[in-house]
Formats: sequence, structure tokens, C-alpha cells
Amino acid sequence: ETKLLENQNISEAVVIDREDKKGHKYLCAYIVARAKTNANELREYLSDHLPDYMLPSYFIQINKMPLTPNGKIDRKALPEPAGDVIAASGYEAPRNETEEKLAAVWQEVLDRDKIGINDNFFEIGGDSIKALQIVSKLSRADLKLQVKDLFTNPSIRHLSKYVKKETKARISEIVQGQMPLTPVQRSFFAANQKERNHYNQAFMLYRKDGFAEKIVEKVFRKLTEHHDALRMVYREKNDEIIQHNRGLEDSVFDLYVYDLKTEKNLEETVYQLATNIQKDISISEGKMIKLCVFKTTEGDHLLIAIHHLLVDGVSWRILFEDFEAAYGQALQGKPVELGYKTDSYKTFSEKLAEYASSKKLLKEQEYWREISKGKMAFLPKHRQAAHDNYENSRTLRISLSQMETEQLLKEAHKAYNTQINDLLLTALLIASRQLTGENRLKILMEGHGRDDILQDVDITRTVGWFTAMYPVFIDLEDEADLSMMIKIVKETLRKIPNNGIGYGILKYLRKDEVLLKDEKPPILFNYLGELDHDLTTEQFSSSKLSAGQSIGEKSARDASVEIDSVVVGRQLMISTTFNEY
Repeated sequence: ETKLLENQNISEAVVIDREDKKGHKYLCAYIVARAKTNANELREYLSDHLPDYMLPSYFIQINKMPLTPNGKIDRKALPEPAGDVIAASGYEAPRNETEEKLAAVWQEVLDRDKIGINDNFFEIGGDSIKALQIVSKLSRADLKLQVKDLFTNPSIRHLSKYVKKETKARISEIVQGQMPLTPVQRSFFAANQKERNHYNQAFMLYRKDGFAEKIVEKVFRKLTEHHDALRMVYREKNDEIIQHNRGLEDSVFDLYVYDLKTEKNLEETVYQLATNIQKDISISEGKMIKLCVFKTTEGDHLLIAIHHLLVDGVSWRILFEDFEAAYGQALQGKPVELGYKTDSYKTFSEKLAEYASSKKLLKEQEYWREISKGKMAFLPKHRQAAHDNYENSRTLRISLSQMETEQLLKEAHKAYNTQINDLLLTALLIASRQLTGENRLKILMEGHGRDDILQDVDITRTVGWFTAMYPVFIDLEDEADLSMMIKIVKETLRKIPNNGIGYGILKYLRKDEVLLKDEKPPILFNYLGELDHDLTTEQFSSSKLSAGQSIGEKSARDASVEIDSVVVGRQLMISTTFNEY
């Protein structure tokens, strides 16, 4: 409202949230102007002063503001958007080469046929992981963009001016040598003293026409050559874990083949075989990748299991993209070409160690120390378990329908310019309050950890474990109105510096005494994004068979209650793992 009133043509302005017939909320601006006003001009004017997520969806010009008997603006009497709405920005085609490239990449990543320069990234299914994919694909086209610029300018119209030509020299050499552990790796080794080998991430892919074993082997040799972090080995020396990136002299993966065309109990057999294969991974021997082709009468299923120390959610998307391209090339008898390499995990870990002693990081210290003081509500328990590990745990799974998921990912964000975590965490806070009677909750959040904090370090297509884990303290303050609760959660998340990456650096690399004593939050929350588009390609799709048990029963869990959410089959799946006391 303040910015609208600063416009010389506007004498009065009010911005309220409204609700349409389908229950979708949106921001609507009402103005009294000295002359006829154009919505696009107002949008352009506000965008010079405000981020896109604060812009109204509609503008209505009226002759005068309705007043209450007390002389105040009667907000309830303001007209609903109808014929008197100043035309809101609809589809507008790209105007130049940069906007055309942005639109093409957005359409590919968001899996949409037509995206205009006024479409809001978050309102058409965008999230932080998709933002990384967009930056990665632009980088392959020699265009440079920072994720933070996409977040503050989520329309192509305003984002295009932040796209620059890539001038950095391309990397091609094989990376090897010792490197520091990153914060998330240090956290893993500190928590897992006994079972460190069986802590994997795994996927099962399906191909109706079958997987050719020799091509799979050829492709993975190329993948492990291209993505240096896949060649790690971990040894213990003087009570210290040494991380070493090997060269190309050793084989770093095993490939198995099972013919199960006559197997009657296919699902159970595959589960047991896949679990046994995953249990055989060893971080000290460097055999941290296991592959297996299961041949069936309906086609082949390919297990890809990799120790979590080497990969994260974003890494898998990179590997799927490269595997798809490389398998297709090899199938046609062409040389396997994966393009340029981004900065290595070794470079990232070394630069992160330098950043740990910087003055820039120290600016975050007081914020995180204050968060550590936040008193949290503890969830009621029947009895206290000795340890939070997978042996004593149970997992409950629920899912939204495809229609509900579509509304959550797109329509729901139009009301308050939110992102998916704003809404999911609001729901979590409401559930926690109903259970504990407390307004406050401390949550352990997981982020992708690839934020732009290191100058001249490009990790947009780098494979490795980059995850940032950090506490978030949210206080609903007895608020009962849903819209205000969403606002509280949204504002709390926006205040987190650098999306939480500094917490782990301060705690594990700088060894901040206060943070090292920080009490573990009772709940971990992680949104993994949409996997549908990444797992369905011309070469393969997601298998219905289980990839087996990826994590050992003695492995430590990060919180008493772990909530993981992911979109699969166009449905939001929420898994809640907890101790079965």
C-alpha cells in the first residue's frame, strides 16, 4: 500500500486478501487514481521496489473508497474482481533471445507446454530443487544465473536481466587427493560410530526392452570418471576420518545380473537380493556403488545403490539425466559425451573450510546462537527409547490425491505468494499444537546446501553430499487465523540466512561451543521435490519393485520423528518415521 501511494497518479490504495469461488486466496489491490491506470504499468512500477512474491494478483480502480460510519475504509464493502478489474497480466510471449531461452528451460524443468514472461515460478510448480535444475541447464548453455535471483524475481520478465554469459573456463581434469570433510559428513560420522557402511540411497529403474549389461557397465565407467565424488574412499587414521578422492586406476562399482524370469515370488526375491547387495557396500574399501540388473519376463529392472556420503537428492537428478543421455548414445553406438564438468566436491570442501574462518560467516553466529536458545515443545512419549535408530522405528505413509497435489503445488501459492515449505510447515505446526498444546516448535530442516555463498564456485552439476541441516524455531504466538499462521511461518523461513548452510559450518568446521551443545530438535522435516519428471525418460522409468533396505537397523536417525515428503506419480507422499516405544 505504501509503495502504491508513492505513485503520483494514485491518491488512495488498499491491498487485501480475497478468496475465489474455489477457495483459492489471492492479493487484490484497490486504488483511487487521478487518471485511468494500466495493470502492467502498476506491476512494472511495484516490481522496481518490491520482490515479485509481494505483488498483488489483481488491481481494481474505483472512484472512491467505501467508508464505515467511523470514517475508516470499509474493507468488506470493496467490490470483488469482476468487470471493473484492471486487466491483469496474462500470457505474454518472450521478447528476446534470453527470455526465449529462459522460457524453454522453464518448460522443460516444470514439464509445461507454454510459459509466458509473466508467469510466477512458484505458482506453476517451481521449488528450490527445480530452481537448481534451471540454473544447471542454463549453465550448460553457457548462461550464468544465481538461484537467489530466481527466488526474488520469479517471473521471466524480471529475471532475464540477471542472466549473464558464462565466462569461467571449463573444467576437464580428473580430480584426486585428500580433502576435508564437509559439515554434513562430519555430522554423519559423529552420529554413526558402529554402522557406517549400510547407509545408502537407492533407486530401481525399469526398461521394458531390457538393460544391456555391457552398456550399463560402459556408461557407469564414464559416470564415475566424470563425477569425481563417486570415486571416494574413507579410512580412519588416529581417530580421524580421511576422505580421499581416487583416480581412475581402481574400479569403484560392482555390477550383478540375476535372471528371474521363472521366479514366482518376484517382489520378495528382488527385495532380499537388493538388500543383501546394499549391505555389501564398504566405505573403507571404496566399493560404494552397487548395480544389479534383474531380468524378468516383463522387462529389466536396474538397481542403483550408492552410499549417502557420495550423493544427495540433487545429485540423483544429475545422475539420472546423465545416465539417460549416455545410455542413449551408447545404444546407438555413439561415443559417450557428458559435456563439461562443474567444480569438484574437493574444491567445494576446501573452499568451505576457508569460508569457515571468514568474517562473513561470523555475521550469522549470533542468529544461530539465538535459535539454539529457543525452548521447544517435546512430543509426548509412552517411554523413552535408548537411541533414535532404525532398529526401533516404524514408518507411516500417507498421500494426497493427484488433484490435491496439483492444487498444493500451484494454486495454493497464489494467495500469499508462498513456497511449498511455507504451507507444509504450517500444517506441521498446527498438528504439533493440537498434540502438545504448545505454540512453539523447534524443527531440524534439510536444505539442498548448494546456495551461492562461495565466490566463483559452480556446483550446479556437481555430484556429492551437499545437504545443509539446520534448526528452525517457529512460534505461532496463540494465533488462530490460518492466513496469519502462514504469514508467521513464511516470514520465519525468509529470515534464515543463506537457507541454513552457515549453521553446519559454524558447528562442525568452526566448532562453535554454543552450537556444539545445541539440543537436537525432536522433529526433522525434509521436502524432496518432484521425482516424476526426473524418473520418466525415453530410456527408462521408475520401477514398481523395491530397491531393498537402504539403511542398516543400527544406523542413527537424525531426530525422534522424521518427516520426508516427495511427489511421486503426481501425488505428494509423506513418510513419518518414529521410534516404536
